[in-house]
Amino acid sequence: MRGTTRSGTARGSRMLAAGGALGIATGLTIAGVALSGPAHAAPSAQLAYSCAVPAIGLTFSDPWTVTVDTDYPTTVAAGAAISTSHFDASITAGDDAAEQFRALGFASWSGSVKFSYAVSGDVASAGDRSATLTVPQTTLPATGPVVTDATGTAADEEAGDTAGTATVTAADLTASVTTDSGVPVDIECSLAAGQDATVASVQVTAASSTSTPPTSTPPTSTSSSTSTPPATTSTTSVTTGPPIITDGADSGGSNDVVFAGLGVAILGGGLLTAGARRRMRDARK
Repeated sequence: MRGTTRSGTARGSRMLAAGGALGIATGLTIAGVALSGPAHAAPSAQLAYSCAVPAIGLTFSDPWTVTVDTDYPTTVAAGAAISTSHFDASITAGDDAAEQFRALGFASWSGSVKFSYAVSGDVASAGDRSATLTVPQTTLPATGPVVTDATGTAADEEAGDTAGTATVTAADLTASVTTDSGVPVDIECSLAAGQDATVASVQVTAASSTSTPPTSTPPTSTSSSTSTPPATTSTTSVTTGPPIITDGADSGGSNDVVFAGLGVAILGGGLLTAGARRRMRDARK
């Protein structure tokens, strides 16, 4: 009994150890899955702008900050599409602008943003572009920064035919919003000079050349591998009957047999005739 108890205890310890190891492995696996995933680019760019509202005479000294977020690919093949699923901008007003907006009684606004940008480098058609972003109803807080989020997308581009780099660069923007009191406000922002305004840099790789491998022809054997079977000669068996005697001179023995047969026939005929005559005589008596 004591040995059985010890054996059971040992088995239980091994099972607990195995279970603990499995739990650790599972936990590490889950952690690995959680930590790993598809590679996404960091926010595309954080840029400084100088903004104003010329229509109502508002000018601001403090810079505005605009964070542009896209998911352009980092690498594409030559001739492939260069696209992003979104083109978003988070616009933070300068401190003095936030104070003036509150002073004017702006509690909220909504509208759109026209975001200008340029596409250059290894693309099929370089040039200036613009994306129209949507500004949902946004509350302007009583204190702190005024942040307006605008969301949208951008048109697809096409990579050039050769290897190189395609670049998307931010430019000026205009926010057209309407306040909660119905006042239209057009905020014009110019990109501050002296900064890298790159939103995306896409490496274009040369298309891989597809060469057709040479077709190898198997060697032809000089000796024929096909053997010719030997010709088969069919033998026709002929069954021969007894010889037919066409000429009596061919065999003397044969003639003797014929003559003997004729003699027997004549003798038989004579006996029949004699018998017939005797019966007739008996009948007359």
